[in-house]
Amino acid sequence: MNRDDLMAELVERYTINAVPSEEFNGNGGGIWLRDDVWGKLSYDADDTLREEHVFNAYLKAAGWFAEPYDSETIFLYPL
Repeated sequence: MNRDDLMAELVERYTINAVPSEEFNGNGGGIWLRDDVWGKLSYDADDTLREEHVFNAYLKAAGWFAEPYDSETIFLYPL
């Protein structure tokens, strides 16, 4: 799934404010989850390493993976 489609789906399906990573740090190609991901998905930096988390399975099926910037900031990148 391309970046624009995934951002739109994250907004619609999970009500997560997903924006281009360039809005955070200028690095292109990724998605910044600019939202309370823990409050909406019970998902944090440690969960990015848990393959069994339902959100990771969703991302993998879409061709993406999650990477923490810090404990509350999550980025998504294509596989």
